[in-house]
Amino acid sequence: MSKKRIYGIVIAVSFAIVALLTGCTSGGGSGVSASGGTPDSLDVVFAANEFARTLSVTDLQTGRLQKSTQGLGDLSNDMLVRPNTNELWVLHSDPAQILRYRIQSTKINPPVYFSDVSLLSDGENPNPHPYNFAFTPTGNYYYYSNLYANTVSMRNASDESQDLISTLWVGYYPQGVTVLPNGRVVVTITNMISTSQYGTGEVVMCDSALTDTIRRTTVGLNPQVTRYYNNILYVLCTGDYASTTGSLWRLDPATLQPLSLPLGINAYPGDLAIDVDSTGAVWGIMPARPYGTSSDQSIQIARLDAWILYAPIAVTGGPSRVITLPQGGVAISLQDANKILIRMRTGITYELYTDSGPKALVAMPK
Repeated sequence: MSKKRIYGIVIAVSFAIVALLTGCTSGGGSGVSASGGTPDSLDVVFAANEFARTLSVTDLQTGRLQKSTQGLGDLSNDMLVRPNTNELWVLHSDPAQILRYRIQSTKINPPVYFSDVSLLSDGENPNPHPYNFAFTPTGNYYYYSNLYANTVSMRNASDESQDLISTLWVGYYPQGVTVLPNGRVVVTITNMISTSQYGTGEVVMCDSALTDTIRRTTVGLNPQVTRYYNNILYVLCTGDYASTTGSLWRLDPATLQPLSLPLGINAYPGDLAIDVDSTGAVWGIMPARPYGTSSDQSIQIARLDAWILYAPIAVTGGPSRVITLPQGGVAISLQDANKILIRMRTGITYELYTDSGPKALVAMPK
């Protein structure tokens, strides 16, 4: 293939990405898009709204929004559906607890609160600040990182006792947690020099019972997010508050060795979703926002199977978290704008209103 032909393909792909992520309007009511409608999707998106302390559900087909009456606590930092159940779990960093809801059969109605789980244990750090969590594939157990205790814990999820099974010291400030297909657990740690500066970041592999660490690998500054896809472990490093330069790594999940040089990201990326388009191309979508500022907000885009970083797309509203939609495309929480940005595979982008301060997101088919 000629260089001219290759260049033409790259330009075409670049314009396609811009089309996917631009064209938003402010909207009104339950949400208005650039095309005057709502996404052609049968998915629903649940949002943990940090500022309003509510759990909301948005029907992407109609733009209909509903909020739960059971308020959340402070710092609702992570949210997951427990596998093989209709339970939606919201992890809180402060207080250290999980609120559990049952998703209704209609799904478009708010989940119903049924219990909470304290993540405090006798003799442990009184303020462990749990940060992220992950279930085993069966949903019988879950792991969570304790940011201020420098540990990862494992609990029983299959009964009301929620017994603490084990806790393992892994290193300073653990954040991202992923369970690999072989049952091993990987967690990211970082050496926080100050509130605005980070030292060495590492990825640590633990055995499934959390009795010991197996191996660890040095990556970029402040690794926060790990994602496993197609036998590759992706690690997103936010970078330093002072330099706001992040990086994206891909590691061998068996050895934790880098598979290539990392992609440097001239931003402060905070999350990663992986989406595959109709051609089979694998994309990494990363909302980015410098700490403590409202400027230089963007969506960073990487072609993961080609390991190329494309030019970022400028957005406003405080892009915070991103998830892949079951029927394709991604949803991004715009925390300062009280909206969810929906990017469909059709090339259309929408902004739909939610409650104040949407952060953690979960999507399900209707």
